[in-house]
Amino acid sequence: MKRQNWSNPIRSRKATNKLQALRSGAADAPDPVVTSFSTKGRGMFSDYSMSELGAIFAMQGFAGLILFSVFVLMALGLAIIFGQMGVINMAHGEFMILGAYMTYLISNLFASYMPGLFGMYFFVAMVVAFLASGLLGLLVEWSIIRHLYKRPLDKLLQDQAEPPGRQQRIKGSFVKVPD
Repeated sequence: MKRQNWSNPIRSRKATNKLQALRSGAADAPDPVVTSFSTKGRGMFSDYSMSELGAIFAMQGFAGLILFSVFVLMALGLAIIFGQMGVINMAHGEFMILGAYMTYLISNLFASYMPGLFGMYFFVAMVVAFLASGLLGLLVEWSIIRHLYKRPLDKLLQDQAEPPGRQQRIKGSFVKVPD
């Protein structure tokens, strides 16, 4: 039984020609495949110019500053609440989640029903997020927190027990469960 040669005849000829050229010393032009492999190992920034790298680093720096400012605002909110009310309240994260979800809802509402005004959705979403978070904060203050001012330990226990339920109610209204 004769064994069939499954190799690509064009590739074999090219390889044979290159091998012969290398042996004869006539291969002065660099092979583009070889040079592409040899230059890829120089680093992950080798494909960018210095101005592009500067722009990337500036964008990453601003993204870090924005995230830092959100964390600072949350920490200052906690400090102000504790300083003014004398109550340890760890629920401000849930209020920020509610604001983020309200922003998401407003953006979807504008995209679906008012695409011509989509550039203005963020300003409307800021107002709606502040109002929704503020109203929920007033509701929590009126229904739960005001009864616990004289009992700080009970307030701390309530802060640990109640937010998971609030988180699940917020998530449950936005997360789609697969059928």
